[in-house]
Amino acid sequence: METVVHLFQVASQCHQNGDLNRAETIYHQILEIQPENADAYHLLGLISYQRSHFTDAIRFICQATAIDPLESTYLYSLGSTYSVVKKFEDAIRCYKKVLGTHPDSAEACFRIGSIREMQGQIDEAIVHYQQAFQINPRFVDAYIQVGRLLRVKGELERAVRSLCGLSNRQSQFGEAYRGLGLALAEQDKLEEATEIYKRAISISPDCAEAHNNL
Repeated sequence: METVVHLFQVASQCHQNGDLNRAETIYHQILEIQPENADAYHLLGLISYQRSHFTDAIRFICQATAIDPLESTYLYSLGSTYSVVKKFEDAIRCYKKVLGTHPDSAEACFRIGSIREMQGQIDEAIVHYQQAFQINPRFVDAYIQVGRLLRVKGELERAVRSLCGLSNRQSQFGEAYRGLGLALAEQDKLEEATEIYKRAISISPDCAEAHNNL
């Protein structure tokens, strides 16, 4: 066991330093000692991912999940890899497995939302982004995505309400507001940006960020 621990330490250092060939060799050595070592398979999968060898990455990480099917780290890695190769439903299954054992995982909800958005399923994406910030009210990116997608749908009132809801929870409201208003401004949609700020003020007169950006 001490040998495996030492090998992992050396491999991890090589991996962090970018010496993927050496790290890969050591992970294989670990598997010769412990053929059922899920971490070694997972890390081999990450090396394959870094090399853009996604088929190999999926194969290795699937071996890790076969050994430990409930480890969320493996499922997140597998889901990310499936997303890269556009196997979106497989990716979603991974994230749903995470939610099966960790129903409070805002990250899993957010990732499902991102995939649904890539698939053009905007309403479903919004639902999952909302679930993410309902689980974790500090998940600013989820608020930003909801506000952005509502704007895309032309539902400015709902977009503003979503962003103003963030102001009642944390001081990072400004980030969400800039993510919507400034994005419009950068697209030279200045009138829409101004409308966003005006509507925010009409809904929540204390929205300081809206006043500052007018």
